Amino acid sequence: MKNLLVYKANEVIEAGYKLTLNELRVVLACIAQVNSSEELLETDEFELSAKDFAAIFEVSQDESYRALIDVTESLFNRYVVIENPDSLRPHPKKAKRLRTRWISGIRYYPDEGGLSLRFAQDMLPYLSGLKNAFTRYRLEHVGRMTSIYAMRLYELLAQWQSVVDVNLTGMFLCLRQAFRVMKAQSPMGGRIINNGSISATTPRPNSIAYTATKHAVTGLTKSASLDGRKYGIAVGQIDIGNAATDMTQRMTTGILQANGELSVEPVMDVAIVGQSVLYMAGLPLQANVMFHTVMATKMPFAGRG
Repeated sequence: MKNLLVYKANEVIEAGYKLTLNELRVVLACIAQVNSSEELLETDEFELSAKDFAAIFEVSQDESYRALIDVTESLFNRYVVIENPDSLRPHPKKAKRLRTRWISGIRYYPDEGGLSLRFAQDMLPYLSGLKNAFTRYRLEHVGRMTSIYAMRLYELLAQWQSVVDVNLTGMFLCLRQAFRVMKAQSPMGGRIINNGSISATTPRPNSIAYTATKHAVTGLTKSASLDGRKYGIAVGQIDIGNAATDMTQRMTTGILQANGELSVEPVMDVAIVGQSVLYMAGLPLQANVMFHTVMATKMPFAGRG
């Protein structure tokens, strides 16, 4: 069992739970076997042998056997508490929190020296079919850790880093490469439109990593606009609010507001965003829309928070 990747929805990274070190190790080793891009069924079983447990977490065979026996006795009674759980699986009634077991069943095989388990139904959407707002890391990166607190802290740092990598580092690398191309071509110059967000101005609750990176994107846009001036490169930014896509589907059923309530928010046709980008891109290079905000008219943005 090499090069195992753990995929978790961010709701689980941020959830409240109490597990022993070996319970968490077993959970992570089984999560790493899940195909995160496919639907996970409650009947799917995941096996973990004492040999593999010992290799992944660098413990002795005797310790590995004892750990799996203990986890078989205790893990079924452990639960996790997820705040605002209905963002991944729409529900007709909005819940403020979900309390669920990690697993629906677990078996120990003394002859083989291993166990198998099935994840609880309420946990399935947080472990598979993940499209956005998830964290990924290599299981080996926490394999040598002997503290559950260190493992939880690592997950939080991995969550932060994954957002920074996509929203900020990725955009910087694309921006840098676009500058190289536009400086080298003849005639020199061109236009770059960065994807910002209305969160670059005002945050939503529980979005510190996303909001921080979108504020940083605004800094990228300003710096690149200044640095590109002498090369005839115009740099602008579009800040979008509540365009109707798969990512904003949860807004039509209720999303957390600054006062702690869940409220439905209006959305707009995503084609309007395309029209906005087309307008910005179609201007002559002597003109530049440095910041363009387009959003659903009645969404709570001005004054939110």
